[in-house]
Amino acid sequence: MIIFASVVGFFLVGTIIFMVFHYGVYGQYGIGDWLQVLIHSVPQDLTVAGYVVAVPLIVKLFHLWLPGNWYRHLMYWVLGILFFVVLFLWLTDLVLFGYWGFRLDATPLIYLLDNPAEALASAPWWMYVLGIGGILLILYVVEWLLHKLMPSPQRSHSHLWREACSNRPEPLRRRIIHTLQGLLFAGIVFLCIRGGVSESTMNVGRAYFSTEMNLNQAAVNPVFSFLYSLSKQKNYDEMYRFMTDEECDEALAELNRLTVNTSDSLRSTRRTLLKTNRPNILLIILEGFSGKACTALYPDADPRVMPEMTRLYKEGLGWTRFYCTSWRTDRGVASILASYPAQPTTTVMKDQSKCNHLQYLPQRLKEEGYHPQFYYGGDANFTNMLGFLRAGGIEEVVSMNNFSRAERMQQWGAPDEVVYNRILEDVRKGAKGSEGSKGSKGSESSKGSEGEDGPFFKVVLTLSSHEPFDVPSFNRLEHPFANSFAYADSCLGRFIDQLKADPQVWNDLLVVVLPDHCSYYPENMEFQEPDRYHIPMVWTGGALQLPMDAEGVEIHEIDALGDQTDLSATLLGQLGIHHEDFNFSKDLLDPATPRYAFYDYPDGFGLLADVCDTTGVKTICYIQDNHQVDVPLKWSYDPEHQAQRWGKAFLQRLFDDLDKR
Repeated sequence: MIIFASVVGFFLVGTIIFMVFHYGVYGQYGIGDWLQVLIHSVPQDLTVAGYVVAVPLIVKLFHLWLPGNWYRHLMYWVLGILFFVVLFLWLTDLVLFGYWGFRLDATPLIYLLDNPAEALASAPWWMYVLGIGGILLILYVVEWLLHKLMPSPQRSHSHLWREACSNRPEPLRRRIIHTLQGLLFAGIVFLCIRGGVSESTMNVGRAYFSTEMNLNQAAVNPVFSFLYSLSKQKNYDEMYRFMTDEECDEALAELNRLTVNTSDSLRSTRRTLLKTNRPNILLIILEGFSGKACTALYPDADPRVMPEMTRLYKEGLGWTRFYCTSWRTDRGVASILASYPAQPTTTVMKDQSKCNHLQYLPQRLKEEGYHPQFYYGGDANFTNMLGFLRAGGIEEVVSMNNFSRAERMQQWGAPDEVVYNRILEDVRKGAKGSEGSKGSKGSESSKGSEGEDGPFFKVVLTLSSHEPFDVPSFNRLEHPFANSFAYADSCLGRFIDQLKADPQVWNDLLVVVLPDHCSYYPENMEFQEPDRYHIPMVWTGGALQLPMDAEGVEIHEIDALGDQTDLSATLLGQLGIHHEDFNFSKDLLDPATPRYAFYDYPDGFGLLADVCDTTGVKTICYIQDNHQVDVPLKWSYDPEHQAQRWGKAFLQRLFDDLDKR
């Protein structure tokens, strides 16, 4: 307990020293911000303290039943190594932050191992002196601590320590009691290491609480940041090397040149689909909605599963050839909000250092006067989502803890109808010009609420169609997965109708609806096949102005081929906001934009593309398991091996880009 408390106390003091040492960065913030940093740094401090005491605790439990002098000698070395590592990493972070601008991770180790001579050659001579002096200081401090904690038994004033170092076993009753106490403490340590009892485990983004990244950085524990990044570290630039860089450039240039827009109706329409250049925007991300369950996309689907989605296709503007990029929420949300394609073997959302260097749709809209806000009935920190959202400029996050226990009726948290009701309440308050949710319970921050000038950008991520499909009091279908879809679909339809019923809300509102990823329903689909990744996307709202064909008939369907990463460029294009730096995003309402969609699954990928040849436009497809390179799976149609080359080039360039982020 003494070691545990001492480590936590050291990091709290260390956080203050860090901000004082870098006062040029943190001097601009008030005492309230400094206190927030300390408060939000505690969970990661507890995690590191848990790691530090875990091994000594195990040694202590063994010593209760195997007494002897070995205990003091082993503990001396165990604690000595642990203290040295902690102090060394902390001091290294303190120095490097001023040069690199981010907390310590595995990056310095990568450079040092890759080319130690070059890495060390870049440092001036006084840095060597400072480094050697720092190491000697750390050794002295560690030696002093060890002598204080574990003095020689003959010189110790504590009879407990003298008994601990003796060869005499304690009475059996005392050993049992001490063992039970140790096991209880071990349980507490485990919870500290894990980060609590919630679905999400500890991650770097847990410390993020502000849109001021400097404050978030200060709250991050440098030892945890280093160990976490080390566990996630991969040499991305060495993965998926199918061709030379020059060949990759040529293949991608060909992909962008030969793919075309297949929508004849779109070519004859105006591109502007909005009645106002700055509507309020509501982005609804549906948990795992499958295109195969939607009759608007597959007429033979069960009409009882998604009748409301089908209705939205008839009333609004729906995409008929739209694809998700992956099979998991963290990957799909990154594709939607950051226009970043999913990766087969990793996820960018879990790597905070990568998240900090993405282009974000919410951040771009925020720069144009929008107020981003995120709603989720579950744990917003799952898979480092909270850190991702903070990096993306979202100030206000409403999540599971903002709903009462009675409202959290599903295992994952609050069901869709409860979350929609909260959004409806906030939107109506904003429409009436009130203070909105500002200052109310129910958000991580009160900034950016509807009471302020400017339009809103609200993002909601649903959860009711997530396994275990425990939807509240809804039994339309026997199949639990299909029934959860039907429940979520009914909640969506009712929510849209409630928005329509209020002209103050509806008339200036654009609603965009799409899923976060594919699903396992219907169950007869295989994991790799394209139909599995085919998803609905529909736009509706009073601010939407449907396009017309040459005869003046409203168009309700767009057959331009694309995927989730294309939402940003398409939406920003309609708003007249620049998006050239969104490298992986294409404007699907621009006839000159290339038409292709990319998705991946565990260590495999698929690419669909529209190409034009002498016979007209055709769609080609190549699907590959990366354990069998150049072996097309059965759904592939690629007679000239174009999609094969393009897909491999796309995946290779994606990991080149990921390595540089």
